[in-house]
Amino acid sequence: MAPHISRLIDAVTVEDVQKCLFEAMASFGFQHTLYAARYLLELPTTVIHEELEVWSNFPDSFVSTLTSQKMLQVSYWAQWALLNVGFITTEEITRLHGPDTLSDFARDKGFSGGILFSLKGKVLRSNGAVWLNPGQDATTEQTITLWDKKQP
Repeated sequence: MAPHISRLIDAVTVEDVQKCLFEAMASFGFQHTLYAARYLLELPTTVIHEELEVWSNFPDSFVSTLTSQKMLQVSYWAQWALLNVGFITTEEITRLHGPDTLSDFARDKGFSGGILFSLKGKVLRSNGAVWLNPGQDATTEQTITLWDKKQP
């Protein structure tokens, strides 16, 4: 972990931070990472209309569809991240709330076996989430096993 933190501290550009995040998660076995956040939440939309910031190393066509159709913003996954702290499997969110466009799309593309981390309360005037997935067609059980191995 120390080499990743050192690289993060030394990052000069946003791209450096992104690369560090993706490489760190890959070193823990998560081939795909998606970071989504919104900032300046206290300002009214008439003053500023802040778009969702998305960093991802999921396939480009997958991310393009997610963002162009605004699936992330209106999903049960996003609602969970807004209202909760900690982490949960994406399968559990779907079990609790039912399927939606995002969960169906992720399932159809082989990315339903993931884990979602809420960033609630981590940065002032912002919200967001990090979604980790070990790889296409990974199961929730594989994701949980992988995550449990990474815990101290």
